[in-house]
Amino acid sequence: MQSLTPEMLDRLQEDDLQALSELDAAGIIAKPGENFSEFKNRLCSHLMSFADFNRTIAEKGEFDLFEDFTLHEKDRIGDEIIQEASAVTEKLYHFSINWVPGFFLSKSVGLLWGGCAIHIPEDYLTVFLIRKNFATRKRWFIYRREELLAHELCHAARSPLKDFVFEEFFAYQTAPSRIRRYLGNCFRTQLDALLFVLPVMLLLAVQLVDTFTSLRMPVWIFWIIALACPAFMLFRNQLARNCFYKARQALLAIPGAIPEPILFRCTRQEIKAIAGKCGDTSGLTDYILERTSAELRWKVISNRFILKDSGKTSM
Repeated sequence: MQSLTPEMLDRLQEDDLQALSELDAAGIIAKPGENFSEFKNRLCSHLMSFADFNRTIAEKGEFDLFEDFTLHEKDRIGDEIIQEASAVTEKLYHFSINWVPGFFLSKSVGLLWGGCAIHIPEDYLTVFLIRKNFATRKRWFIYRREELLAHELCHAARSPLKDFVFEEFFAYQTAPSRIRRYLGNCFRTQLDALLFVLPVMLLLAVQLVDTFTSLRMPVWIFWIIALACPAFMLFRNQLARNCFYKARQALLAIPGAIPEPILFRCTRQEIKAIAGKCGDTSGLTDYILERTSAELRWKVISNRFILKDSGKTSM
């Protein structure tokens, strides 16, 4: 965990907004409702966990992440490659992570699998994995290496927020493709992928039965089911996008506010609340002041992304 040392943690104080902002800039975000003492204790646990991880993998050359799932030191992603992704996340959301260990995954993976972030809350450990192809290539299939890494680092940074509604939306904004930026948030969980594939497979099975047997089935019903699932995902995705861009528009009315990094650090309830204040600048200012006085996370957000000399959110 290069951005946090025991010495820095010992000196960390609740009123030291500069130090807290530096942690935020390194992708270390306070949990919703987490006070300073809880935040500091969590960082201590993270520090010890990453120290144990680095010591084990340095001594043994490998680390057993799960049963039958081992990470190898030789597959660790180098700093130069991580910096490719950091440039993307810095531009979009004003954070640059260098403390989450990343590895090229050498074992067999699916054809379309590019990478993933693994967060183990009980062990205070986060790692991210990308396929081995990217060790020597900047591009593979439809993916770019810096895009994929930035995507996973977004997940690592936002993991304390436990937000599945906007999680993939923010992560997919790292993509250069407009289509992926738009459609990425359609698939929020593994269940979504199953709901997309299973009705199609069911439709295919019904079509085969109807064609090659004497059974006659109402195929049109299964067409409706197969189309209803992607239609629902697209509708849900559009609702989330509308909410985000309405919240973004609301924040643009606050002088000095930088909407994207602010919303990146918000929960889904906060994004919806900000969207609800669109057109009500006074109400939004009061909301930000209330959140800033109540939460450590918002104190850092206000300090970094809302100009205090505007007079709108002065602490």
